[in-house]
Amino acid sequence: MSGFALIEGDVTLYDSAGVELAVEDATALPANTRGFVGVGYDGTNTRFIRVDASGYQVFVGAGVAGTPAGGVVSVQGVSGGQALPISGTVTVQDGGGSITVDGTVTALQGTAAALAGAWPVQLTEGTVVLGTGTNPVRVDPTGTTAQPVTDNGGSLTVDDGGGSITIDTTQLPSTLLGGRLDTNIGAWLGSTVPTVGQKAMVSSIPVAIASNQSAIPVSQSGTWTIQQGTPPWVVAGTDADGSPSTENPVLTAGEDSSGDVQTLLTDDDGRQVVTRKASTAAVTSVAKSATSVQILAANADRLGASIHNDSNRSMYLKLGTAATSTSFTVKLDRDFHYEVPFGYTGVLHAVWDSGGSGSARVTEVTS
Repeated sequence: MSGFALIEGDVTLYDSAGVELAVEDATALPANTRGFVGVGYDGTNTRFIRVDASGYQVFVGAGVAGTPAGGVVSVQGVSGGQALPISGTVTVQDGGGSITVDGTVTALQGTAAALAGAWPVQLTEGTVVLGTGTNPVRVDPTGTTAQPVTDNGGSLTVDDGGGSITIDTTQLPSTLLGGRLDTNIGAWLGSTVPTVGQKAMVSSIPVAIASNQSAIPVSQSGTWTIQQGTPPWVVAGTDADGSPSTENPVLTAGEDSSGDVQTLLTDDDGRQVVTRKASTAAVTSVAKSATSVQILAANADRLGASIHNDSNRSMYLKLGTAATSTSFTVKLDRDFHYEVPFGYTGVLHAVWDSGGSGSARVTEVTS
């Protein structure tokens, strides 16, 4: 048959085997009944209506719990309704409010966390919470029996909580366990309640300073009293004037040309001796010369010198070398003499006018 036909009235559809396709509600399904594949419409496209392997219709698709996409089914109970059995893990959201649970709830803490995140635990017999100031936890029946405390070979830390700790006795035992304190504090300080202030050496605790101790700054107001120890540290000035030294007085000293310390001398009247007395004299003669000639060589031990012109010509004497008629210290005519001044110990030269004869008579004195 081709083309289209217009049929008026009711139409009953049969399959190729002559079995009626339409069925009635609430009646037994005839054998070998075939059916149509149902489709739906999502607003844009047609969609097959699906069933599972057992023929049960799938009402929702593959959604994500908690996300209203993919066809998630929401279940809401009613007051007095039948309880819904639930298996597995259930996440309950309170929606920003609160949830009331009837009956007993058993909660597991889960994986243990750090102490800061631990669950607090209270001890109670059902009415009174133990471990408070009013209801302390007791380790003996009455709470009045003294309990031993041990550090198990380590140490104990006692915190006063920002207050103070009261010790029942002020007297320590003469010997503590383990030999840690074998001396009575009272014997150390002279009293179990020592007073403040300076004590005599016999009543003081000795203090040892380390051998490699760095310098300790010391300050003092008032007068210092210093013990000298072994002489000649004693400094005293009580010896009578003109008497032998017995008190180790402070002597004034100077430094000689060799860098050695020499004590300054005084005469019998206490006056400082500025020059030494000469004990040796050396007399020499130097023949007259028209060119510069040495009269005396430098001598550190010289205490003085005298030069006499014993010639018939004028002599030009110089404290130094290379004497001339225009470079000299003093001009000595015939039979004049000159005393070397100022403790001069250097070289002396002289030159005479030409002609004539004679010599310089030189005397040098030393100690």
